[in-house]
Amino acid sequence: MDKFCSYTAASHRSDWFKSSHSNASGSCVEVRFASGCAAVRDSKNRCADSPVIEFPPASWTSFLRAVGRLTSSQ
Repeated sequence: MDKFCSYTAASHRSDWFKSSHSNASGSCVEVRFASGCAAVRDSKNRCADSPVIEFPPASWTSFLRAVGRLTSSQ
C-alpha cells in the first residue's frame, strides 16, 4: 500500500504544469510533484485554498497506465 502524501505547499506556486495536449478551453488539470507525490488541481481554480488531489507514486503510475499514458514496461 502507498504511503500517505502530505501536501502543504501553497497552490499558487509556479511549478504546476499542464499537459502539452491541453488547449485554451480552460478544461484542464495541472500537476505538481512534491514530497514524492503527484498533486492535481483544476486549472481554473488556482487559489491558495483550492482543492488539490494527491496521488502516492504507485497510485499515480496506475492512473497514468489506466488513461494510456504509460505502457506496462514503464
